[in-house]
Amino acid sequence: MKTLMIIALALVLSSGVLGQDRPRENQRVQQDVTLEKLSIVPDAIDFQGRLQDALGSPVNGTLSIAFKFFNVEAGGTPVWSETQSAVEVIDGLFQVRLGSMNPIHPDLFIDGETLWLAIQIDGEAEMSPRIHFASTGYAMKTFERDPTWIGNANPEDPISRLGNVGIGLSDPPAKLSVGGVGSNPAIPGSTSVGLLSLRNQAYEAIDIGKMEVSPYTGWIQAGYNQVEADPLSLNPLGGYVGIGTNTPTQLLDVSGTFRLRGHLFDYNNTSGTSGQVLTRDASGVLWQTPVTGPWLISGSDIFFSAGKVGIGTIPGGDQRQFQVHTENYQAIAGINNSDVYATLYAQNDGTGPAADFRDRIRILDGTQGAGKILTSDANGFSSWQTPASSPWQVNGDNIFYNSGKVGIGGDPGTSFRQLQVFGVSNIGIYTSNTSSTYATLFAENLSSTGGTAARFQAPNGTAATFVGPIHIADGTQGTGKVLTSDVNGYASWQTPTPSPWLSNGSNIYFDAGNVGIGGANNTSIARLLVKTTGSEVLGLESSTASFWLAFYNSGVRKGILWVSGNTLNLRSDEGDVAIKTSGNNTRLTIEDDGDISTPITGADKNIVPVAFGYVNQLGQLNEAISTSNVSSSRTGSTGTYNYIVTISGVATSSFIALVTPGGTYNSYPRVTYTGNTFVVNFMSHAGNEGQANNFSFVVFAP
Repeated sequence: MKTLMIIALALVLSSGVLGQDRPRENQRVQQDVTLEKLSIVPDAIDFQGRLQDALGSPVNGTLSIAFKFFNVEAGGTPVWSETQSAVEVIDGLFQVRLGSMNPIHPDLFIDGETLWLAIQIDGEAEMSPRIHFASTGYAMKTFERDPTWIGNANPEDPISRLGNVGIGLSDPPAKLSVGGVGSNPAIPGSTSVGLLSLRNQAYEAIDIGKMEVSPYTGWIQAGYNQVEADPLSLNPLGGYVGIGTNTPTQLLDVSGTFRLRGHLFDYNNTSGTSGQVLTRDASGVLWQTPVTGPWLISGSDIFFSAGKVGIGTIPGGDQRQFQVHTENYQAIAGINNSDVYATLYAQNDGTGPAADFRDRIRILDGTQGAGKILTSDANGFSSWQTPASSPWQVNGDNIFYNSGKVGIGGDPGTSFRQLQVFGVSNIGIYTSNTSSTYATLFAENLSSTGGTAARFQAPNGTAATFVGPIHIADGTQGTGKVLTSDVNGYASWQTPTPSPWLSNGSNIYFDAGNVGIGGANNTSIARLLVKTTGSEVLGLESSTASFWLAFYNSGVRKGILWVSGNTLNLRSDEGDVAIKTSGNNTRLTIEDDGDISTPITGADKNIVPVAFGYVNQLGQLNEAISTSNVSSSRTGSTGTYNYIVTISGVATSSFIALVTPGGTYNSYPRVTYTGNTFVVNFMSHAGNEGQANNFSFVVFAP
């Protein structure tokens, strides 16, 4: 069993709309179908409907549908009928033209009479209820066309008017002119605020209007029932649309600027997210997240600090941090209108140049001209200036000056120097060449009465430095001669007096007599005599921390006077070290085994202490101020104390201990010796032995 839901009914060529008397599925409802008066009598009706099965699902297929008009709501005999055998139904929807098989005669619609439409699907029972049609003030038989229109009364034939048509206007200026009151746009429905309303049913339309107040905007709005705004399509099947131009070349061609108050959607119908950029691929424009570039952003500035930057070229391995390469254009151009800041600024905080130009420089500031020179003012601003006339004259590639003296670095004044160079802290004159024939500096005096070719004078410092050989050709030169000055300072080449010093490889020596330093003659028996009027006669110095003065006999070293760090040592390599006085009398001898001999003690006497230390009342040794070969202890008790000190490294009963009591006790030490130990017993004034006391001691082993 199928059910029918009617979508719309319309009379062909009429300005009225036919509807049904029950709700449509999409709730766009018109309760009654009203036939307005027409100027042309129609013989067909466009009809749409929706078919559903018993479960409410839409029907699909090709069906045979019978349509019948009755003048009663139920039963009766049809006053008109036809069957359309191949009606295509898609998703439940179908559309037919009633009267296409059996024309509808105008007499069928008598003014004031009511008709019902019955529908029968594929021979099934008539669908119920019938659809109610009403006609008010419409007598089709009496319709006649306006004689001012061209055409006949056949509703399918076209009619026209040669003049302009005005709706709401008595004097239409165009072929079709609609007059009315302007208004703000509103969604169309059963009423309209537009000047022109294009409708497909009573509640659906496209309104065209114009605002009557500023900004007097013209508008187009599609919609339904004053609530739902419908899409509006321009040239949906193709063709270009122009805004600001009557010759568009693209689907939308805007001549001028436009303002976008919302989001821009790409071909995927997405508006993008924050930070995305609009890109283009083969399908169209697309919002994409940009690839992170090497440039960093700081406020309104961008910067790059990861390497070098090249424009027009890949920067190489040289020292250019920023490199621009171009063939036929200016590589870098800078323009500003500042009275303070430079257009191009270069600064080097090191010792190198701020700018390096490897080719010509062109400065166009209005002062340029042939032969001018670049000149700085007091603030460092440069301009091209005509140079002052030079006193120098030109002869081919040479320049010369013969009007007076020349001074460099100062005024030559009235001196006899034709060329004078003043150098404050620099070299006055520096010359160099690469010739193997010609001299770097050439001086010649052509006087026939004698004179000086060159004079060098320096009250303090160096008058001249020659890096290389000097050639003095005055007639005295010869092989092996030496440059010698006379009493006036004039130099000449002279044969040198033979030196008494002889050479042997890199060594020199003298074996013909004695050598005196600081005196004209050495008549003593010393081979080397050094004289001075000062305090220090002879100084010996070495860059090492340890050095010595050695004494030899027949090639054998016998001893040294040796400096080691801050200590001066006297060492004998062969025997004892003796200190003697006048008459060769020995006063002190340090033997090679460490013994000391004096005229009083005799030989082989050890008068140097072999041990010392300090012992407190408890018999404990203070190791910090005692030698390491000593140990101590205490025995007994009050009245019987004995302090025992043991000395290692000495022979039995071969030493003497000197004991000094300490503290505030009035007691006297008594020392006894046993083997390599000595025992101290303190006795009071009253004769009481074994008293407690502290003491220090020194041990000798003579």
